[in-house]
Amino acid sequence: MVPKPKGERFNPLYILKQLMKCDGVIYTGGNLFQDETSLRNFVYYYSIALAALKMGKKVFLISQGLGPLKSKMARRLLRKLFAHKRISGCFRDRVSLKYANHGTEKFFECVDVAAIAMDGVKVDTPLRNVVTLVLNERPNVEELIRAFKLLKLENIRILSMSPLTEKKTVERVLKRFNEERFNVELAGIGLEKALSSIASSSLVVTHRLHGALTALYYGVPFVTYGSPKNVRTITNILDDYDLFFKNAEDLAISIEHAYNRDFQAMKEKYRESCHRSTITIGERMKDFFT
Repeated sequence: MVPKPKGERFNPLYILKQLMKCDGVIYTGGNLFQDETSLRNFVYYYSIALAALKMGKKVFLISQGLGPLKSKMARRLLRKLFAHKRISGCFRDRVSLKYANHGTEKFFECVDVAAIAMDGVKVDTPLRNVVTLVLNERPNVEELIRAFKLLKLENIRILSMSPLTEKKTVERVLKRFNEERFNVELAGIGLEKALSSIASSSLVVTHRLHGALTALYYGVPFVTYGSPKNVRTITNILDDYDLFFKNAEDLAISIEHAYNRDFQAMKEKYRESCHRSTITIGERMKDFFT
């Protein structure tokens, strides 16, 4: 499908016109089939795939994860969708893969290959003694402050990967860290500045999966919020990774352990896995669409 003009994302007529023009549809990485944010989110991506299949198009998924799916209806619809003969692709965690295959071998395993897009981005990496905090929409700032105080981590950089939608969250977190007299700064906005913020850190504390994958790709020590999505995706890359947190105690322990881990070795393993997955995805896509 061609890039959409601004404001056309939810225009059914525009979407149908683009589907009619295309030979196939590719869903790139993410947990697109989920209803955690809202059932509407699931219906949107499901409807596009279903419409494409009904038009005789093929649908290919790249580095997808599934869920959370709270709705029984959503789970039933998704299983029926995945049974269609003209849909295939790869999943970035084994739980999602098992659910999608459901007795078939149409789908295959891969790692999340989104990080390879960073290869062409110019990144400044002068190492600084700073902890970069990658936020989501609802961080528990008091738990973060408790952990950082416990470990005497004073230099904090706040990074949002969605600066427009998370503006109020960033302002709230910045205010609280200033009130507690941390040396706190905001990361620059834009892809190059965001990547540079992570690559130049001494440690990354991230709620978001792609904050973790970015740190991993650059070999920067990182600890990650222990959501099911984060746990499943990262342990699919690194079987023995266990630096997850949900509260101040978890975070403090994970940070202490992080300083004793070989993140350069993890980086090399991830990059090699990305390389292998990219080759496999390309080969499977070629076979699928021809």
